Parts: sequence; C-alpha cells; structure tokens
Amino acid sequence: MKYIITKVFQYCRLNIIPILLITISILASQVSLSQTITVDGDPSDWPAVLKSNAAHIIAKTFRHDPVNVNHIDDSWAQGSADQNLVGNWKWVFGNSNDKGDIANAGAVLIGKRIYFFGDRTAVNGDAQIGFWFFHGGIAPTGNGANPGTGFVGQNVDGDILAISNFTNGGGTAKPTIYERQGTILVINTAIDALVATNKNKAKQFVPAGVNAGDAGWPFTESWTFTPKSGGTAGEYPDPLFFEGYIDFTNEPDASLCFNRFLLETRNSQSLTASLQDLVAGEFNVIPNPPTVVGDEECFGEDIVLTASCSESAGTTPRWFTAATGGTQLTVADGLSADGTTLTKSGLTAGTHKYYVECHNSTLNCTSTRTEVIGIVNPLPAVDALATENAAVKKISDDIYELNLAKDNKANLTATPAGGTPGYSFEWTEISPDDATSFSYNATTGAALFTVTDVGNLDISYSFKVVVTDSKGCVAEDIVEIRPVASEPICNITGKNPVCVNTTGLKYTYTDPLDLTEPYAPIPENTDFTYDWSITGNGTITTEVVTGSEIYAIVSSTGAGSFTLTLTITNKAPGIIPVKSCEYRVTVRDVFVSLDMTPVSCYGDGDGTIIADFSGGSGLYEASINGSAFSAVTDPYTFTGLVSGNYTITVRDANDIGCTKSANIFVSQPPQLTCNMVAPATNAPCGSSGNTVTGTVSGGTSPYSCTADFDAVGDNAGWIVTSCVVSGTGIIVTYTAGTAVSTVLTVTITDDNGCTTTCTVTLNCTGGHGCTPGYWQGRNNGLLTWDSPTDPIAQAAGFYSGTSFFGFFGITTADDRCGLSASLTMGEAITTGGDNCNKLARHGVAALLNAASLADYPLPDGITSYAQLKTAIANAFINGCQCAALADVLAANNELDHGDCGTITRSLIVAAPAIGSDASGNSAIRDANAIRAFPNPYGNEINFRVISPVSGNASLELFDMLGRRVAVIYNGRVQSGVLQTLQYKVPATQRSALIYKLSIGNESWKGTLLPGK
Repeated sequence: MKYIITKVFQYCRLNIIPILLITISILASQVSLSQTITVDGDPSDWPAVLKSNAAHIIAKTFRHDPVNVNHIDDSWAQGSADQNLVGNWKWVFGNSNDKGDIANAGAVLIGKRIYFFGDRTAVNGDAQIGFWFFHGGIAPTGNGANPGTGFVGQNVDGDILAISNFTNGGGTAKPTIYERQGTILVINTAIDALVATNKNKAKQFVPAGVNAGDAGWPFTESWTFTPKSGGTAGEYPDPLFFEGYIDFTNEPDASLCFNRFLLETRNSQSLTASLQDLVAGEFNVIPNPPTVVGDEECFGEDIVLTASCSESAGTTPRWFTAATGGTQLTVADGLSADGTTLTKSGLTAGTHKYYVECHNSTLNCTSTRTEVIGIVNPLPAVDALATENAAVKKISDDIYELNLAKDNKANLTATPAGGTPGYSFEWTEISPDDATSFSYNATTGAALFTVTDVGNLDISYSFKVVVTDSKGCVAEDIVEIRPVASEPICNITGKNPVCVNTTGLKYTYTDPLDLTEPYAPIPENTDFTYDWSITGNGTITTEVVTGSEIYAIVSSTGAGSFTLTLTITNKAPGIIPVKSCEYRVTVRDVFVSLDMTPVSCYGDGDGTIIADFSGGSGLYEASINGSAFSAVTDPYTFTGLVSGNYTITVRDANDIGCTKSANIFVSQPPQLTCNMVAPATNAPCGSSGNTVTGTVSGGTSPYSCTADFDAVGDNAGWIVTSCVVSGTGIIVTYTAGTAVSTVLTVTITDDNGCTTTCTVTLNCTGGHGCTPGYWQGRNNGLLTWDSPTDPIAQAAGFYSGTSFFGFFGITTADDRCGLSASLTMGEAITTGGDNCNKLARHGVAALLNAASLADYPLPDGITSYAQLKTAIANAFINGCQCAALADVLAANNELDHGDCGTITRSLIVAAPAIGSDASGNSAIRDANAIRAFPNPYGNEINFRVISPVSGNASLELFDMLGRRVAVIYNGRVQSGVLQTLQYKVPATQRSALIYKLSIGNESWKGTLLPGK
C-alpha cells in the first residue's frame, strides 16, 4: 500500500479541506479497533497508527512540506480557489505567509472514518485550512518554475472537501463538508466530522520516532516542526497543531475509493478566496492489480491460470472474459473457491484471454484488470509405414509380413502433419528381444528393423513412433512386422525331471503352440533331415522318424541331467540355417540330511529332528520310524520327540520308487539336581550378610537361582538378600531373624529353563531378649518396673529406684569400677560406654529379661536367675573384668523377644558413663532414635520414636523419586519419652519408601520395602 502525506494548516480560525482517493474495502464502523486516533489536539497518538500494519488500518499517508523557503515550498498561484475546476488550478514554487505555511500533514483510513492532521508555523490572523480527498487522481504537475503550472487528473462526483474555520481560541468544532457534484460544491450534512487544535492544552511536542530511518517509520520524510514564535524546535505552542476526522458511517452509498489527497490553506474565510500553501500526495485505497501467471498447453490438456492479490490486504481476485464489463466467472466456470486459480478444459486450439481484478468487497473498491493468456497448441499427426518390397508385404492396415527367406530387414518411415512445424521423432520397439535389432534417425523419422536370430523370433514385433512438434505436443502411431520363416519351429516335449535308472522315456518333436498334454507331434517335412543326439546321464535307445511323428526313446543313468538335441537340416542349400533344439532333462535322486535339537530338560519330550530334503521332483513324502508316509516340505521338523534313535525315510512324491533313509539320535541333558549344605554354626540372630552354600549338577549351564524362607522364617524376620550361582556353586546370602527353625528353599534354573529345588534348615543363636532401650522406654513410658509393686519388678526383685550396687551387695569404691555409688537400676540401664558401663545396662536388661521371659537364653554355665545375678556381681568385684560377660549379655539382648512389643535395638543408648560427666548428670546420645517395622511392610507401618532431646519434631514419608507422600507426625517430643505412631499405607503407595525423622537440626532416615 502506498502512503502520501498531505499538508495541513491550522490557525486561529482554520478551515480543513481533505481530498483523498481510496480504493480499498471499507471496514465496518462498529469493529473494535486496537489502534486509533483521539481528536483532542494531542499529536502523541499518531506515530503508533502511522507505523502500524494492522488490518483495520486501510490506508495511511504522511508528508513534510518545506516551511517559508523561497522557490522550494509549493503554493497556489493565479487566484486558484476551491470552487474552480481542476483545469483552473495553478501552482508555483514560492513562499507562503506564516499563518498559512504548512509544515506537516498526515491521514489514515480506519473503518469508514478518515483521520487527518496538519500544522502551521504561526498565529497572526484568521485563516482557513481544508482537506480534499479525490477519486480522479488530481495532483500538481510540472516543475513549478512559473505561476502557470497546472494540475493533472479530473474532478469526480463524490470528491470530498472538509473546511474548518477557526479563530483564536482553539478547542474542538465541526467542520463544513463539501461534496463535488458536477461543477459545484454542495454541503453534505450527513457526513459527520470533528476537528480540534491544541488550544487550552499544555504545550504539545512532535512525537518521538518519526524521522526517516527510525524503527517502524514507513515514510521517507521526517516529521519536524519549528514554530515562528512561542517555542523551540519540536514544540507546538497553542494552537499550531490541528487534527480531525470525517466519518462516512451515515453515508452508506458514499464512495471511499480515493486515490489522492490535498491539504490547503488561505488567509480568508471565504470559499471563493484565493488559496495559499498546499501539500498533495497519494492516499491510495484502490487495490493493486493482481499478479498473474498464464499457461501454455497442448490440445486436450487443461489450461491452469493463476492470480494473486497478496499485495492488497482484504482483497480477492475476480475473473472476467472481457477487459471491461462482462459477467464475473464462478466456480462453475472452473474457478477455484478462493478465486486464485482458473482451470479450463476442452478449449480449442488458439489463444484464450481472461482478465483479473483485485476486489475489496468491504469498501467495494476494485483494481484495474490484468490480462491472463492461456495458449492451446494444436496436436500434430503422424503415419508410420513399412516400405514394401519383395520381402515386405502389407497384409492389413499398419501390419506387414517379413519373409525371412528373402531378406531379414524392413525399412520403416514416419510422416508428420499438423501441429507446429519443427518435428523430432522417437521410435520404440515395444517388446525388444535378443533375436532382433532396431535403430532410427530422430531427425528424419526413418527406422530399420533387422532379424538377427531366426531361431528365437517372436510371432510379431510392434514399433511405436512418437512425433514431437516445436511446442512439445505429441502424436503417435504403431506399425507391426510379422517375421515368417520356412524353417521349422523346433520343440521337444517329454517327462522332465526324471528319476535315476528309468527306461522307456519318450521325447517327441511337437508343436510349441499346443499347451495341453498329450502334445501334438509335428509331422515330418521331407525338405529336412532330423537327427537326435544326447549328452549327459542318459542314452538314446531308439530314434523314430515317420510321416506323422518324430521322437526318441531314452534311458536315464546317474543323477544329474541329460540333454537331447534335435538337429533339423535343410536338404537343399538356402538362406534358412541349420535348426537345432535342445531339451535338458534333470535326472534326480532324492537325498536327506538330518539334524536335531536335544530335549531341553531331562525326561521331557520336546526334542526335534530337522530334515533337509533335496533332489527328486521337489515334492516329498516322509516317514519316521516306519510310520505311514505323509507330505512334507523342505526343510521339515519332526517335533515332540523324547531322547532316542530315529530313522527318517523320504521319497519323491511323483515317483515313489525314489527313496532314501537316514538315522539320528536325539539327545538330552543330564538330570538337573542341587544340594544345599547346612552351615557348621548358626548365624547370630538378627545378623545380616550370612551365607549358606550348595552345589548344582546336570542340566545346561549357566545357572540362576532364587531362594525363599518358609512362612515361619518370613514371620520371624528371616530375609533372603541374594542368591547366585558361580560355576556349579550356590551361594545364598540372608539376614537371620529371631530364633526359630526355618526351611530355606532354593530353586535352580538352567540355561534351558529347566528347574530343580533343594532345601536346607537354618537356625540362629543369641538374642531373644529385650534391649536396654526397650526397658528404658518401658520404665519412662509404661511404668512396668518403676514401682516395687509392678509385676516385673516383683519378679526381678528390684525396681527402677533400687540401688544398683546395693542390689549386688557391692560396698567398696574399687568394686564400683568408676560408676557412681548412688547409681540406681533405672540409671544403670541408660548408661553408655563399654566394659563395666556396658555390663551395667545389659546386666539390668538381662535380669529383667530373665525374670519376665521364660525362654530368655542364659550365658553358658549359668542356669538360673540367681546365678546370673552372682555372675554380674563377680565381674565388678573381681577387678572390673566386665567386658566378656557384657558382650554375651549384649548378644542375648540384641533382638526383641515377642513380648517386647516392637521396640528395637535402635533405642540402645551410648552416652558417657554416669558420674563421668563433670556436672554429675547422666547424658544420653541416641544411636538411632526411630525404628520402623515391619520391614518389609504390609498394609501398615509402625514407628517407635524415643528422642534424645526435647523439641519440635516431624516424621515424613517420601517415595524413591523424592516426592513427599505423607506427613505422619508434626509436633513436640520429650527427651527419652517413647512415642508410638502408625501409618496405613494406601495401595497406590506400596513401593519402596524413605522415612525421615527431623528433630531440631538433626535427622534420621531409613528405607522401607514393600512385602510380597
């Protein structure tokens, strides 16, 4: 789209006269526009619109006019007035007075509203400013060197002039709208309009980004302004900037197809007054002509013409058969739905012209029409002939016979006609073979057909010639040549293939056109002699030549083949060569080779025999171990076999006398067995990394294994962590549970998928007692031995407040081994450290276990509670030799007894010995402050927490991707106080989980695995 700026002048009393010719579709006036102009005397909203390429901005223009420059600024001359017709308008390069001197002007068409602006350099008297919008291309012409320079274009009814009269004061007002009707201007009150200046507003400024070369500025001229007075460059003092609009919404029949505009000023408010300054340019709403592509085709082909209106937004092509007027073509005429393609079929030869215009249906504006030419070239014709002579005779139209007894060549010609002269020729032998040759001259169309091998001739040969004229149009014709030879056609028929050592095989000279057995024999031709010969694995026993039949009797010998040759010789010399034909007969013997796949597992029946057959006729029957013969294919697999010897016999299905047998043994692997050996010593209860070994034999290596404990072991916490086979050795790694007898079952799988199982019974030693942490928790939480009246305290003979050394009868300081003389049983069970400190806590736990658990294991040599008490006392008294007994009791206390609830060894403390702290207070530091069980878990998970410190705590559960799936606890915990928590696991979360206990700056983590 082309843009031109008009010159606008504003004064105290300003008439605006816009003249603009637009040929573009008018957008609906009610459409919501993303960019528009507010007529308020403020120029700041103009750059965005002038830079925009939005679809709703149909046309836009900008012009800068030289200000107060002699012989450069265009101005009116010779009393030109608005009411004059264009033939009486004159202009010259001169100078305008300040109040009418235009500096900048612009206009845009948005919907049915034209916005315009202009400015002037000074305010020193009344003036008018006006915008003209032309349909007839009115524009200044010439070089403006003298006052007589005129205008081009013509006045058209509907040209619009908007005049605004302004005196000092500014603000907004409605201009007068004139419409050209013939030779006069008539006021049109139906057209709405509004103008405004920047009077009574703050000083305005030339907007930024409006110079030539600025980003997005589409014009070659810059928007600059310097007032005569009252401001500096780039400022608009009141009221030098002027803007307005003309709205055609109420004039639906008004034509907006303008193509030029003109901005004018004058010193007087009279319509007949002489005009002063002017600026003119394009304001083109009319669409650009379409871009077209013609087509040239040969007769019978579709002509496809294309047109594009892509240079004018909102327009589509319209097609006609005339340069002007006429009826618009439609889809029924071959036009595509979008109007870009016209397809014409069945056109006569010649030049066909069509015309296309770009049309904006919204504004009802149309471009000039562009001619599109489609050329249909006539088709040529061609006649293909053979040159007749003694050897070549015409037997029907385009069919000739070539007598090979006279000549082996035929000359062909091609005669073109019609089309566009300038021909080339291309001959094609439709079915070429090795018995003939063919050549041609592409310029003259002459061709030569030659028979080179009489013995392999086809019945006829066809040749197609294609003539192409200078326009690429083609025509074709076909000529047929039928070679004829007096020589006999040689053909032998008989059984093929045959089996070895077969006699009485008859091979006959027959008609090759007879395709049904028995084949018709060819009778003797007395002009020829017939001689049979044989090579290969066969012998001729009889040759017969009679008037009605010619044949040979043959016997086959070894496997392979034999070739019969019949030689036919012309008795009299001539051009017909000696004729020989051969018939190769395959002599077959059947063969069989066997392979087998062994039985996968010992004693199974899945072995196979793969039989490969060869020889014979290719159709076979087979038998296994003397069973009935049945049809088989090569190769054939006998399946479902047990280990053993087999005989496979094959025979030719077409000759059951041809047979062959072979033997094979189907093997099987040795029987797969395994054996597990019980360990010499039992693993400690609750220990991990324990192994039990065994061996595997038989089967097919390599081996793999799995292992599982029985229900007793599963329930008692026995877990298989790995099962591997190295060579023939089996290693199962496991974690021992509580002291139960459990059966471990090992399943071995060999490389063939065969399996066997073996078992071993396992036990563990030690443990089965409650930990010191358990009893500490019971004491602090459930108070089961905190009072002399508690059942466990009564059974043990002490409670938590009982003096530790008093209970054991220890009175001297040396026998207390560094522990506090005031140590109580409750304090002893919380003490940390090794040697006698360790014996103190595990000794109290052992006495509580022995008093409350019937199956608690006592150390070797100790058979009663009293002996246990004495042994603990003696360890202190005899030089503080506590370590050995402490380790034994620690092992016995390592695992929870069934009556210990679910408190685990995680509650064992490891703090400094009581009394060793400088403050005299006991200190507790946890090894593991939380236990989660069971692990692996089922439908729920239980947590036992004893915090080493008081504070705020949280217990969270995460999946293996680190996503939190639950918050189990968030609250306060008290140091040393047991808390029991439970979490019901939803089915959707039953996978490997991670729990995290956070207390202050400390945290404890663990992994939970789902049960089976």
